[in-house]
Amino acid sequence: MIHMFQKLAIAGLFLFPRAALAGAELSFCYDPYPPYTLGQSGEPEGGTKVELLTAVTQRIDAVSARVQILPWKRCQELARSGDMDGILPLFKNEERASYLTFSEAAFLQKDSFWFLSSRFPQGLPGGGSDFPALSDLRLGMLNGGFIDEEMEAALSVAQPITRARDVPALLKLLQSNRVDLIAISEEVGHFTVKSAGLAGQIVPAASPISARYSYFGLSKASGADKYVSEFNRALAELHADGEVLRIQNGNAATQ
Repeated sequence: MIHMFQKLAIAGLFLFPRAALAGAELSFCYDPYPPYTLGQSGEPEGGTKVELLTAVTQRIDAVSARVQILPWKRCQELARSGDMDGILPLFKNEERASYLTFSEAAFLQKDSFWFLSSRFPQGLPGGGSDFPALSDLRLGMLNGGFIDEEMEAALSVAQPITRARDVPALLKLLQSNRVDLIAISEEVGHFTVKSAGLAGQIVPAASPISARYSYFGLSKASGADKYVSEFNRALAELHADGEVLRIQNGNAATQ
């Protein structure tokens, strides 16, 4: 006679998904955007958002994750189709919400204007927060990126916004006088400017454009959105422990 517990174990094979028994490995993507991701393609060498994902999945039983660096548009397409389980913390918008279920807040991210200090030795008019005062300036931003609707509307009246594939390309646009200022994350700006040896030459505005939370995006098509409650629980624990801030500030020495 089969023992009762053996019967329950056999029944469990039909009651629980195979991934829950064998352990699920979730696939995430992001674009090359240091210090959030380090590397140009394939598996990242590290990065603050990669580290946060690892910290989250370590607090979820039988779940692990791997990350692949991809072009931003391709990353989003794969998450939409279900060929990728999720995207590292990104900003919410209506279009993304159509194919992603968002976690609770991950990082608080600030976006700022950056410019040549030789061009604006006294800083930007209004400290960078008076968008109409900047409307005659040429703005550079990343492909597919959005920061602030009011800001983008104000700075696209006189001329269209110039888009570039990555932050180093935006820095080159500044240096070649093809744009007057660029709009990027403060963390990314500090990291990239210092890495390029341009600290003091390219500087941020006194006031940020915006401060917004980013969120893990879990693919609805792949079924990974079923883990959102576990992601939320892990994030709450990490915030309470101060671990999220520790991870986000891990590159403070490079800024």
